Amino acid sequence: MIHEHAQPDVVEAVSAQLRKGTAYMVGTEAEVLFAEHLCSRNAGFEQIRFVNSGTEAIMNCIKAARAYTGRAKLAKVEGAYHGGYDYAEVSQMARPESCGHVNEPASIATVAGRRDIMQLMNPRAEPYLFPLSGTFSANPVTMTAGLISMQRYDEAAVQRLNALGERTRTGIREAMNLADVPFSLTGGGSFFRVHIKHEPRQTTARRIYRRRRKIP
Repeated sequence: MIHEHAQPDVVEAVSAQLRKGTAYMVGTEAEVLFAEHLCSRNAGFEQIRFVNSGTEAIMNCIKAARAYTGRAKLAKVEGAYHGGYDYAEVSQMARPESCGHVNEPASIATVAGRRDIMQLMNPRAEPYLFPLSGTFSANPVTMTAGLISMQRYDEAAVQRLNALGERTRTGIREAMNLADVPFSLTGGGSFFRVHIKHEPRQTTARRIYRRRRKIP
């Protein structure tokens, strides 16, 4: 959806893959091509494993980090949502009682990262510390759609997406003002959020806490 719904090139490629098959028990050319493309765009991605959702990715990042470091603490962004996994579902809202909350288990890693960390998931490695598989992980339909989308995701595409975001925010502001509804609008680029209340933008849980406690 970074380009548009039913983008013609994506539809054509996915339709062709559907006629070949939708899920296999082994890796596919589509998976390899997509992995190579993503790794070529980020120097920090030496190897990559595909999963089906952000929540699943966070779960595996945490487990991989625990296996690699042997440490137990989890570092996360305060006031941010990192998926529906118990160990990541802390300090999601900017509430004073949740500031600085410490939970077990791990330091955050990524499903794409350094080769030595990613080797934890290699079934040929000794010892094999972290088995990772999924019924629909890296299915060729998703891999095909992802590859076509990312091949077309260049600077011009980013600028177009950001322009659409600004156009949307402008329209929302006009509509809310006409309706005389209290609101504030935060965000930038293609990201934004509407708050149905008049409040200045709050950026961090700690800043909100200090402001409420009138701490300089």
